[in-house]
Amino acid sequence: MSRRPIATRPVLYSVIISVFVVAANYAFSVVFVGLDYLKTYIVPETLVPILLAVPVAVIAARQRRRIYRLNCTLQDMVDHDGLTQLKSRQYLLNNVKVAAQENTVVMMIDVDHFKALNDTHGHQAGDRALQHMARIFADCCRTEDVISRYGGEEFVIVLKDSDLSAAALIAKRIRKTLAKRPLETSEGSIALTVSIGISLLRDGDDMADALVRADTAMYLAKKKGRDRVEMEGAA
Repeated sequence: MSRRPIATRPVLYSVIISVFVVAANYAFSVVFVGLDYLKTYIVPETLVPILLAVPVAVIAARQRRRIYRLNCTLQDMVDHDGLTQLKSRQYLLNNVKVAAQENTVVMMIDVDHFKALNDTHGHQAGDRALQHMARIFADCCRTEDVISRYGGEEFVIVLKDSDLSAAALIAKRIRKTLAKRPLETSEGSIALTVSIGISLLRDGDDMADALVRADTAMYLAKKKGRDRVEMEGAA
Protein backbone atom coordinates (compact mmCIF):
# COMPACT_ATOMS: atom_id res chain seq x y z
CA MET A 1 0.00 0.00 0.00
CA SER A 2 1.43 3.38 -1.04
CA ARG A 3 1.61 6.18 1.45
CA ARG A 4 1.08 8.87 -1.20
CA PRO A 5 -2.67 8.25 -1.71
CA ILE A 6 -3.14 8.08 2.05
CA ALA A 7 -1.47 11.47 2.48
CA THR A 8 -3.09 13.31 -0.46
CA ARG A 9 -6.66 12.03 -0.55
CA PRO A 10 -7.94 14.21 2.32
CA VAL A 11 -6.44 17.31 0.64
CA LEU A 12 -7.96 16.33 -2.70
CA TYR A 13 -11.35 15.65 -1.14
CA SER A 14 -11.33 18.96 0.69
CA VAL A 15 -10.37 20.91 -2.44
CA ILE A 16 -13.11 19.17 -4.44
CA ILE A 17 -15.67 19.94 -1.75
CA SER A 18 -14.48 23.55 -1.57
CA VAL A 19 -14.76 23.98 -5.35
CA PHE A 20 -18.20 22.41 -5.29
CA VAL A 21 -19.34 24.72 -2.47
CA VAL A 22 -17.94 27.81 -4.22
CA ALA A 23 -19.52 26.85 -7.56
CA ALA A 24 -22.87 26.12 -5.89
CA ASN A 25 -22.73 29.44 -4.06
CA TYR A 26 -21.98 31.31 -7.30
CA ALA A 27 -24.85 29.62 -9.08
CA PHE A 28 -27.22 30.38 -6.19
CA SER A 29 -26.12 34.01 -6.12
CA VAL A 30 -26.53 34.48 -9.87
CA VAL A 31 -29.98 32.90 -9.92
CA PHE A 32 -31.50 34.40 -6.79
CA VAL A 33 -29.50 37.56 -6.08
CA GLY A 34 -27.94 38.82 -9.29
CA LEU A 35 -24.56 39.50 -10.79
CA ASP A 36 -23.99 42.74 -8.86
CA TYR A 37 -24.02 40.89 -5.53
CA LEU A 38 -21.71 38.22 -6.94
CA LYS A 39 -19.20 40.82 -8.16
CA THR A 40 -19.16 42.48 -4.75
CA TYR A 41 -18.64 39.34 -2.66
CA ILE A 42 -16.78 37.06 -5.06
CA VAL A 43 -13.46 37.33 -3.18
CA PRO A 44 -14.66 36.54 0.38
CA GLU A 45 -17.03 33.88 -0.86
CA THR A 46 -14.19 32.22 -2.73
CA LEU A 47 -11.51 32.53 -0.08
CA VAL A 48 -13.49 31.56 3.01
CA PRO A 49 -14.33 27.98 1.94
CA ILE A 50 -10.78 27.43 0.70
CA LEU A 51 -9.21 28.84 3.87
CA LEU A 52 -11.47 26.59 5.92
CA ALA A 53 -10.72 23.55 3.78
CA VAL A 54 -6.91 23.77 3.90
CA PRO A 55 -6.38 23.32 7.68
CA VAL A 56 -9.04 20.61 7.79
CA ALA A 57 -7.30 18.82 4.93
CA VAL A 58 -3.89 19.07 6.59
CA ILE A 59 -5.22 17.71 9.89
CA ALA A 60 -7.04 14.90 8.09
CA ALA A 61 -3.92 13.99 6.10
CA ARG A 62 -1.80 13.84 9.25
CA GLN A 63 -4.36 11.67 11.00
CA ARG A 64 -4.59 9.30 8.06
CA ARG A 65 -0.80 9.00 7.90
CA ARG A 66 -0.72 8.29 11.62
CA ILE A 67 -3.43 5.61 11.32
CA TYR A 68 -1.68 4.10 8.31
CA ARG A 69 1.62 3.85 10.18
CA LEU A 70 -0.10 2.33 13.21
CA ASN A 71 -1.81 -0.23 10.99
CA CYS A 72 1.54 -1.11 9.39
CA THR A 73 3.08 -1.54 12.84
CA LEU A 74 0.22 -3.73 14.03
CA GLN A 75 0.34 -5.84 10.87
CA ASP A 76 4.08 -6.29 11.30
CA MET A 77 3.50 -7.46 14.88
CA VAL A 78 0.93 -9.99 13.65
CA ASP A 79 3.17 -11.24 10.83
CA HIS A 80 6.31 -11.68 12.94
CA ASP A 81 7.22 -13.54 16.09
CA GLY A 82 8.19 -11.02 18.76
CA LEU A 83 11.13 -13.01 20.14
CA THR A 84 12.89 -14.30 17.02
CA GLN A 85 11.53 -11.83 14.43
CA LEU A 86 10.80 -14.76 12.15
CA LYS A 87 7.44 -15.01 10.43
CA SER A 88 4.60 -15.96 12.77
CA ARG A 89 2.45 -19.08 12.68
CA GLN A 90 -0.53 -16.94 11.67
CA TYR A 91 1.42 -15.49 8.74
CA LEU A 92 2.47 -18.98 7.66
CA LEU A 93 -1.06 -20.39 7.69
CA ASN A 94 -2.84 -17.33 6.27
CA ASN A 95 -0.41 -15.77 3.81
CA VAL A 96 1.90 -18.47 2.43
CA LYS A 97 0.14 -19.84 -0.63
CA VAL A 98 1.67 -23.01 -1.99
CA ALA A 99 0.92 -25.41 -4.80
CA ALA A 100 2.25 -28.85 -5.63
CA GLN A 101 3.39 -27.75 -9.10
CA GLU A 102 5.71 -25.23 -7.45
CA ASN A 103 7.74 -28.13 -5.98
CA THR A 104 7.21 -26.94 -2.42
CA VAL A 105 8.89 -28.64 0.53
CA VAL A 106 7.92 -28.15 4.18
CA MET A 107 10.38 -28.71 7.03
CA MET A 108 9.23 -29.06 10.64
CA ILE A 109 12.03 -28.43 13.14
CA ASP A 110 11.98 -29.01 16.89
CA VAL A 111 14.75 -28.07 19.34
CA ASP A 112 15.93 -31.18 21.18
CA HIS A 113 15.69 -31.27 24.98
CA PHE A 114 14.45 -27.68 25.13
CA LYS A 115 12.61 -28.16 28.43
CA ALA A 116 15.82 -29.46 30.02
CA LEU A 117 17.66 -26.40 28.70
CA ASN A 118 15.09 -24.10 30.33
CA ASP A 119 15.15 -26.05 33.58
CA THR A 120 18.95 -26.10 33.76
CA HIS A 121 19.92 -22.69 32.44
CA GLY A 122 16.74 -20.65 32.88
CA HIS A 123 14.13 -19.27 30.50
CA GLN A 124 16.33 -16.35 29.50
CA ALA A 125 18.86 -18.82 28.11
CA GLY A 126 15.98 -20.61 26.39
CA ASP A 127 14.91 -17.39 24.72
CA ARG A 128 18.48 -16.73 23.58
CA ALA A 129 18.66 -20.26 22.22
CA LEU A 130 15.56 -19.64 20.07
CA GLN A 131 17.03 -16.38 18.79
CA HIS A 132 20.29 -18.19 18.06
CA MET A 133 18.36 -20.83 16.12
CA ALA A 134 16.55 -18.17 14.11
CA ARG A 135 19.83 -16.61 12.99
CA ILE A 136 21.24 -19.97 11.96
CA PHE A 137 18.11 -20.87 9.98
CA ALA A 138 18.34 -17.54 8.15
CA ASP A 139 22.03 -18.15 7.39
CA CYS A 140 21.34 -21.64 6.04
CA CYS A 141 18.30 -20.80 3.89
CA ARG A 142 17.68 -18.72 0.80
CA THR A 143 16.18 -15.25 1.06
CA GLU A 144 12.99 -16.44 -0.69
CA ASP A 145 12.40 -19.27 1.81
CA VAL A 146 9.77 -18.65 4.48
CA ILE A 147 11.04 -19.30 8.01
CA SER A 148 8.53 -19.15 10.82
CA ARG A 149 8.32 -19.89 14.50
CA TYR A 150 5.43 -22.30 14.62
CA GLY A 151 5.08 -22.38 18.39
CA GLY A 152 7.26 -22.88 21.45
CA GLU A 153 10.49 -24.48 20.28
CA GLU A 154 9.06 -25.57 16.90
CA PHE A 155 9.93 -23.92 13.60
CA VAL A 156 8.70 -24.38 10.05
CA ILE A 157 10.65 -23.65 6.88
CA VAL A 158 8.85 -23.56 3.52
CA LEU A 159 11.07 -24.09 0.47
CA LYS A 160 9.50 -23.24 -2.87
CA ASP A 161 10.99 -24.43 -6.14
CA SER A 162 12.78 -27.20 -4.28
CA ASP A 163 12.68 -30.97 -3.76
CA LEU A 164 13.38 -33.50 -1.02
CA SER A 165 17.05 -33.82 -1.92
CA ALA A 166 17.64 -30.07 -1.77
CA ALA A 167 15.71 -29.87 1.50
CA ALA A 168 17.82 -32.67 2.96
CA LEU A 169 20.97 -30.69 2.10
CA ILE A 170 19.59 -27.59 3.86
CA ALA A 171 18.66 -29.68 6.89
CA LYS A 172 22.17 -31.16 6.94
CA ARG A 173 23.62 -27.64 6.71
CA ILE A 174 21.50 -26.53 9.66
CA ARG A 175 22.68 -29.44 11.83
CA LYS A 176 26.33 -28.88 10.90
CA THR A 177 26.10 -25.14 11.57
CA LEU A 178 24.52 -25.77 14.96
CA ALA A 179 27.35 -28.16 15.83
CA LYS A 180 29.93 -25.50 14.90
CA ARG A 181 28.10 -22.61 16.57
CA PRO A 182 26.88 -23.53 20.07
CA LEU A 183 25.06 -20.95 22.14
CA GLU A 184 27.61 -18.92 24.10
CA THR A 185 26.53 -17.88 27.61
CA SER A 186 28.21 -16.55 30.75
CA GLU A 187 28.14 -20.14 32.01
CA GLY A 188 29.89 -21.47 28.93
CA SER A 189 28.83 -22.99 25.61
CA ILE A 190 25.54 -24.83 25.27
CA ALA A 191 25.31 -27.40 22.49
CA LEU A 192 22.04 -27.27 20.57
CA THR A 193 20.58 -29.92 18.28
CA VAL A 194 17.35 -30.25 16.33
CA SER A 195 15.09 -32.96 14.98
CA ILE A 196 13.82 -32.26 11.46
CA GLY A 197 10.92 -33.73 9.51
CA ILE A 198 10.58 -33.07 5.77
CA SER A 199 7.48 -33.33 3.59
CA LEU A 200 6.90 -32.66 -0.12
CA LEU A 201 3.64 -30.97 -1.08
CA ARG A 202 1.41 -33.29 -3.11
CA ASP A 203 -1.40 -32.62 -5.58
CA GLY A 204 -4.52 -31.63 -3.68
CA ASP A 205 -2.55 -30.69 -0.55
CA ASP A 206 -2.77 -27.48 1.36
CA MET A 207 -0.25 -26.23 3.90
CA ALA A 208 -1.96 -28.07 6.78
CA ASP A 209 -1.62 -31.44 5.00
CA ALA A 210 2.10 -31.00 4.40
CA LEU A 211 2.62 -29.79 7.96
CA VAL A 212 0.98 -32.92 9.39
CA ARG A 213 3.30 -35.19 7.41
CA ALA A 214 6.37 -33.10 8.26
CA ASP A 215 5.35 -33.16 11.91
CA THR A 216 5.00 -36.96 11.82
CA ALA A 217 8.45 -37.26 10.26
CA MET A 218 9.91 -34.92 12.87
CA TYR A 219 8.54 -37.01 15.74
CA LEU A 220 10.00 -40.08 14.07
CA ALA A 221 13.39 -38.33 14.13
CA LYS A 222 12.96 -37.76 17.86
CA LYS A 223 11.93 -41.36 18.38
CA LYS A 224 15.06 -42.56 16.58
CA GLY A 225 17.37 -40.61 18.86
CA ARG A 226 17.05 -36.89 17.98
CA ASP A 227 19.59 -34.72 16.18
CA ARG A 228 18.61 -36.23 12.86
CA VAL A 229 16.50 -35.72 9.73
CA GLU A 230 13.61 -37.90 8.59
CA MET A 231 11.63 -37.77 5.36
CA GLU A 232 7.89 -38.31 5.17
CA GLY A 233 6.89 -41.95 4.83
CA ALA A 234 10.10 -43.26 6.40
CA ALA A 235 9.68 -46.45 8.40
